[in-house]
Amino acid sequence: DFANKYLGGGALSRGCVQEEIRFMINPELIVGMLFMASMEDNEAIEIVGAERFSQYMGYGSSFRFVGDYLDTKPLDAMGRRKTRIVAIDALDCPTKLQYETSGLLREVNKAFVGFLDQSKHQFDVKPFQDSNSKDNHPSVNSVDCIGVSTGNWGCGAFGGNPEIKSMIQWLAASQV
Repeated sequence: DFANKYLGGGALSRGCVQEEIRFMINPELIVGMLFMASMEDNEAIEIVGAERFSQYMGYGSSFRFVGDYLDTKPLDAMGRRKTRIVAIDALDCPTKLQYETSGLLREVNKAFVGFLDQSKHQFDVKPFQDSNSKDNHPSVNSVDCIGVSTGNWGCGAFGGNPEIKSMIQWLAASQV
């Protein structure tokens, strides 16, 4: 969910582009708009288990509901869909700031915070184990690994440079 520092963007008022479409096809996401204040530069919002209910066509003013959608994603141990949606906001109309150190650092940190899978992060913060042990880090089961699916984060209405944003996301995903 790449766009606005306010979760859901214009989902309840105006616009129907990337972020708003996600909130329309997963309407339970709208509830989060009641509880989440605007994101700070070092924050992301993770929503786990959202189910998709709608099929659609179009984008912006051509967006249209075209029918029900049966979400067949598997369920986790808690009965939630194995779906994670992460909201990270981009700099809005960054002009020169997107090329300056402060803007680049803000965007790399924002993407890093959003891409970091907190459920896997816990083994990294445990105290150091015996350095002679061969099992200093637990293995990660590839079935449980979560990928990152991104778009032109902050490059549409927000005016970001697609090449810069692509490199920022690549750097953050690689670091995570």
